[in-house]
Amino acid sequence: MINRTVFLSSLLLLFLEFFSSVRLSFVVTPAFSIPSIGLAVFGLSLAPALLIFKTKWLKWDSERLISFAVMALPYSLLINYFVEFLVKEETNKAFQLGSKSDLISRATAHQETLFMLAPVVGLSLLLPYFLIGVIIILLFERIGQKRISKAYFFDLLGGAVGCFLCYLLLEHSSFYLCTLIPYLIVLAISVTFYRAAGLKISMGKTLFGTAPLLFILIWGRQFEPRANMDLLAHKSGTSATFK
Repeated sequence: MINRTVFLSSLLLLFLEFFSSVRLSFVVTPAFSIPSIGLAVFGLSLAPALLIFKTKWLKWDSERLISFAVMALPYSLLINYFVEFLVKEETNKAFQLGSKSDLISRATAHQETLFMLAPVVGLSLLLPYFLIGVIIILLFERIGQKRISKAYFFDLLGGAVGCFLCYLLLEHSSFYLCTLIPYLIVLAISVTFYRAAGLKISMGKTLFGTAPLLFILIWGRQFEPRANMDLLAHKSGTSATFK
């Protein structure tokens, strides 16, 4: 059962990394998406440091830490979703600054806003990547050396499935469905982990853990980042939309 949790955690990580790169290319443009992804991966690299911190100062055991990370993960994804929506709204507004006939001033204002806000998007991704890293690191710690080869197989398999799944969904479904999938994977991770650890899932934990998923199901479409049609027209060399 623990290998299923490893599989799902790695699936989530690679799905999110693939989808984040595509989403950030839209929200902060491809050029500014690179440092944002860098900050997110930096958050992932911080996860192993938790083992040192846990050994020296933190009194929580691995089960409690994984449980906390699983509960916090959907909320960190939701925060990132809001941040990306707000950043896209701000960059769209920035393009409207300056004279309506002066495309250069509008494009400059847009680039300056991207330069300031792209790191904010990266920082909002840092936490979910860190939490996923914590889950994977602590799962491997629980598995031990004797079963590490099998767990590593499920880890790599999950990553491959995550990339393939994200590609299929991006090609044949909607942005909304791709946004929804990580929350469903987190739910599956929590169920498999609690069953593997023999822990009971209380009603309070169920409601708390599923609240972000319910929010995305009900109101998620209202907070999808919106394209700026004037900016798209500017990039395509069409000036007819500027009135």
